[in-house]
Amino acid sequence: MVNNEVGSLPATTAVVSNNQIGKYISPIGATILSNVFSATANGFGKAFYQPREFTVLQDSYAFTFKDKIIDPNDCYAFILGVLNKIYVKYNWSNKSGWNKIKNEYIKLPIKENKIDWTFIKQINAELEAQHIAELEAQHIAELEAYLKVTGLKNFELTDEEQKAIREYDKVAGGGD
Repeated sequence: MVNNEVGSLPATTAVVSNNQIGKYISPIGATILSNVFSATANGFGKAFYQPREFTVLQDSYAFTFKDKIIDPNDCYAFILGVLNKIYVKYNWSNKSGWNKIKNEYIKLPIKENKIDWTFIKQINAELEAQHIAELEAQHIAELEAYLKVTGLKNFELTDEEQKAIREYDKVAGGGD
């Protein structure tokens, strides 16, 4: 029996945000999964990648590839894009339960009559790099706005402050 008390183990529910983590529960009695996909099973449908330990609590399910040699970490961005194209048609009046989802078909790139995992991994790496670049740009813009509002955007260090930084760099192993 799963201990549904508040705890440290992330648990998926029918939420479509926060990487589908709707609650934290005790790991006692829980089936702990990681490096798999999860999806909502009630209401609006959406798929997620769960790289870290979690458990399925309610109104969701977890799944991975039948072929255990395929690492979801190498292809999750690509696969989520394909899966979530299916899930957009589900909502509260047309729920995304397993009985419906298991009959859906997704299109994957094929090479020599086999799924082209090399291509998928390449696209996945490009998607990850693009996402990281977008996050960096967003954070830089937020930092720039903060510096401007606080008056810290354009400032000059005094000679004493510059000397203190050089001394710190020497002690910390950086700098000259």
